[in-house]
Amino acid sequence: MRLLPDLVSEMLGSVKYKLSWQTALESLQDPYINRHLLYCIFDLLLEFLVPEIPEEDFQRSLLQTLSKNPEKLLV
Repeated sequence: MRLLPDLVSEMLGSVKYKLSWQTALESLQDPYINRHLLYCIFDLLLEFLVPEIPEEDFQRSLLQTLSKNPEKLLV
């Protein structure tokens, strides 16, 4: 709870502040939420490392390359 500045605690009030932290920590105990969070982080990381992924031309060329070499999918 000490990660955020005291200003946030003062704005919410101590009870709401503690309830907010409890809710956040409880949500991290859910395997489905953790899996989704991991997928989102992986998606952002992949988009950062390969910025041309959203481009349609890149996706087409990638699919063509993979369809020509199906053994690469097994590696």
